[in-house]
Amino acid sequence: MRLAAGPIPGETSQPILESSSQTGEAFFLIRRFTALFFLFALPLLCQSNRGELRLRVTDPSGRGVKTAVHLLSAANQYQTILQTDEQGSLDVQHLPYGKYELDVEPPGFAPVSESLVIGSSLPLKYAIELKLAT
Repeated sequence: MRLAAGPIPGETSQPILESSSQTGEAFFLIRRFTALFFLFALPLLCQSNRGELRLRVTDPSGRGVKTAVHLLSAANQYQTILQTDEQGSLDVQHLPYGKYELDVEPPGFAPVSESLVIGSSLPLKYAIELKLAT
């Protein structure tokens, strides 16, 4: 047991005693409340407002084409130029949700400009088949 408060002037000097079991109960309740708070807050940290684009650019025969890809979202103020690999594949991660313009202008092929929407954390698989330039 410990002494919780001293005497007040003008009153009898009876000490107020506080048991250690009350202190332990308060500590236990604080720990329980903290654990519950973090347990319920954890799903909020897992939510995401970003998605992923998996692009494949092929020629008319189905072979991958290495080319530059211009990706633009005016609403998100996002603009980048990326390069597909030798198989024509490109993975773009952590894209903010929104509408995007995708421009591909490989030499020897007709330019392609398409709109797409990233609106889920699941990857969006998108394929572009190029046409020969006329």
